[in-house]
Amino acid sequence: ENASNLTVIDFFNNNISEEAADDIAAVLSHNNNLQKLYLWGNNLQASGAIKIAKGLENASNLTEIDFSNNNINEEAAVDIAAVLSHNINLQQLDLANTLICDKSLCQ
Repeated sequence: ENASNLTVIDFFNNNISEEAADDIAAVLSHNNNLQKLYLWGNNLQASGAIKIAKGLENASNLTEIDFSNNNINEEAAVDIAAVLSHNINLQQLDLANTLICDKSLCQ
């Protein structure tokens, strides 16, 4: 319940597991005040990142998400973008240093 009032959450470099991603998504789904979420460097797998993004579906005040330095691939990025596409306040989605690359360059 207390997490519903948070506006910034920083999970920097915590090595988030698949199970933890489920728990984080559940907590985030009840927070409409969240503005910034930092998940940098967590060895987060694609499926965990998608789960967390789905937990943010109703986070209408969200302006910034950092998924950089995680194991997110192209397919996960498409799913994340689809989940977040309705958020008109989102200004920054950082996917730097992930497994996403231009197919022509990654052969």
